[in-house]
Amino acid sequence: TSGNVLLLIVVLGIGGNFHLGYHVTGLSSPSPLQYIQSFINSTWYDRYEEFPSPHMVTMIWSLVVSMFSVGGVFGAFSVKFFTSRLGKKAMICNNFIAIIAAGIMLTSKWAKSFEMIIVARILYGYSSLGASLHLMYLMEISPRKIRGIVTLTSATFGSLGKLSAQEILGREDQWNIVLFVPGCFSLVPIMVLPLLPESPRYLFIEKGDDKECKKLQSLWGQGDYKQEMDEMLIEQAAIEAAPPKNPLQLLRDRTVRWQLI
Repeated sequence: TSGNVLLLIVVLGIGGNFHLGYHVTGLSSPSPLQYIQSFINSTWYDRYEEFPSPHMVTMIWSLVVSMFSVGGVFGAFSVKFFTSRLGKKAMICNNFIAIIAAGIMLTSKWAKSFEMIIVARILYGYSSLGASLHLMYLMEISPRKIRGIVTLTSATFGSLGKLSAQEILGREDQWNIVLFVPGCFSLVPIMVLPLLPESPRYLFIEKGDDKECKKLQSLWGQGDYKQEMDEMLIEQAAIEAAPPKNPLQLLRDRTVRWQLI
């Protein structure tokens, strides 16, 4: 394609699955375990003039690790809310959350607060909804003939995130900077996405703006995209005929029971 799809792939990747891959790997190696547990010990001693019990250190460390998943659950439930109301702005808002989390993580060491690490991990987990937004946007912005290839780039950015986290882990005095790094990458989507076109599917199905949606050349380059427009018409008709189900309705639907199993 000669349009803006390639640029969007890179920008969405940096603000999407890259974050998830980075945070999944960032605390999975022995180095951050040692560094953050040492920080917990020293912080506790500064407050109470005694060292915490091994059980307490393990519990706090467990919270640091697991709160990412807790935030991720709430982020997953927020995907529909963000996408139906904000379009590509959902990715921008998501990256603002990641920047706030990065700021809290960076200053936690100087503030001598392991509670701030836990809060930052919750926000980082919540911002992992960008991985879901990333996949949705890749499908929505890609022409039908290259949709499979474009969607697979999400796995590439996830792997790059994991690799980056492994490569920059190292010195004890820099663990907060290591966990701050994704916030720097979040600036890229915030600066670039406002300059790029909106998702055609969002414009057509969510906003009902078929005139703007037909300006596909600005996104995909010159060409005849009748097939893509017809596909969106079919999807719109299907949505109107059968409104989306909530999770409980889906579990009760016998027509998809086997697929759920």
